[in-house]
Amino acid sequence: MFMSTHIFLTYAIIYFLFPRYLFKGKYIQLVLGSVVVVLLTVLLSQIVAQYPVAYYREINNLTPMKYQNYFVIGILGGFRGGLTFGGFAIAIKLVKYWYFKKQELQQLQLEKTRIELKSLKDQLHPHFLFNTLNNLYAMTLPVEGKSSEVVMRLSDLLQYMLYECKADFVPLKKELQFIKHYIELEKLRFGENLDLRFNIRGEIQNYRIAPLLLLPLVENAFKHGVSETIEQPWLSIDIDIQNDQLKCRVLNSKFPGNFSSNSGEGIGLKNLKQRLDLIYPDAHKIEIFDEEEMFIVQLNIQLKPELNSEGTPSISFKSISS
Repeated sequence: MFMSTHIFLTYAIIYFLFPRYLFKGKYIQLVLGSVVVVLLTVLLSQIVAQYPVAYYREINNLTPMKYQNYFVIGILGGFRGGLTFGGFAIAIKLVKYWYFKKQELQQLQLEKTRIELKSLKDQLHPHFLFNTLNNLYAMTLPVEGKSSEVVMRLSDLLQYMLYECKADFVPLKKELQFIKHYIELEKLRFGENLDLRFNIRGEIQNYRIAPLLLLPLVENAFKHGVSETIEQPWLSIDIDIQNDQLKCRVLNSKFPGNFSSNSGEGIGLKNLKQRLDLIYPDAHKIEIFDEEEMFIVQLNIQLKPELNSEGTPSISFKSISS
């Protein structure tokens, strides 16, 4: 007769409280919800003890129970089985959850390793590197001073990708500095023909982000949009950090009829979506709009605070325009 209380207690915790609170790290709500479920279980147990159990004892000529004992009997009857069967079922659910969570973390680590290797081989693709080196060689002939700056930026890019990207999360300011250097190097390929806007607003201190997470958006815009635009190419990148939220909006020109088949289904954006699902589950939103003359990507991420960031000076970025 008390099986109904066992079912209520078990299912309410496993299929209601766990998905909404435990798996999302909302532990205070989990405790409060558990208290409510326990109180409801007590009420249900008392109802079972006062009516079905009492009626059963009466029709079977068992010793009648006093009314004041129903409270204790209800609690004992509901929780004896609830803690046994319900606790066993909850334990199985937790073991399964932590097992799949471990598998997910292992998959994330493998994905991160694959992304790092792919970044070394593909993200700065050979065509871009050869163009950069050719531009660097041309600049060393007539002009002095600029070549050293370009070499320094290229060195910073490679150093960031080779060494600092090994961590699960990096300071947001370093990631944005990397994007800034990447954009400045890409500008060498287009010169004054490119209409570029790069704006960063908000406080970038004390936040962390997964490394190379924003690069596919910018690289995709250059590779499939700006480089394929016949007339005046343009690119607009806006990054806004407010209330622990990063909003990145990338708009770029495209050649009508030649861009939609590549950009939205590109390997870079597919990998980005997979990484977002693994690293930021339920903490991100990405929207892609393939318009007739432009391509738009809007990415929102719930940022992670940077550890041991006290006393770190802030870095401010000026808008890049050309």
